[in-house]
Amino acid sequence: MASISFAFDKAAEWGWTSATTLGLIVAGLVLLVVFVVVEARVRYPLLDLTLFRIRVFNVMISAGTVANAAYTLIIFASIVYLQQVRVLSPIEAGIVFLAMSIGASIAGQVSGRVERFPSWLVMVVAMLVGGLLLWMPVLSPLPELPRLALPVQMLYLFLHSVLPVVPGSFIPFSDSPLYRHYESTPRLWDLT
Repeated sequence: MASISFAFDKAAEWGWTSATTLGLIVAGLVLLVVFVVVEARVRYPLLDLTLFRIRVFNVMISAGTVANAAYTLIIFASIVYLQQVRVLSPIEAGIVFLAMSIGASIAGQVSGRVERFPSWLVMVVAMLVGGLLLWMPVLSPLPELPRLALPVQMLYLFLHSVLPVVPGSFIPFSDSPLYRHYESTPRLWDLT
């Protein structure tokens, strides 16, 4: 993967058809095939290839890949927005994104301490707060965070409504529980 990534990174400089670029891509693909062959034969593989026989696993991996790609696109678009529209310097835009990293770090520390509360309560509060924050670009009352233009609002709401449905749909439509913990949890109103 490093060889392929390096080739893609330097392709604009070296040229897509240069021997170095093509050689790195071919070397990366050959090493990937070697990795799969070796992993299929060792007793304790780094990646258990039999997992790919499970349909739900494949769908979850695919949905996770799409979600990560969308998140990366959002980060890129946000950085461009902060620098081109809000006219922030690269340092200032980085500081704005540093706030997200600090928030994630704090959330990681807090998450270990919320176990004394019922899990459903933590999830409901997190979903409500997150849902309200997701509406800020559409209904923002703050002049510092102006509302998005109407076509962008429509795209924003569409993406936020469709993307979570894909991975979320596999839980109720699965043939069996995705996690053993779900088998022993109490049922709400005795529904299964």
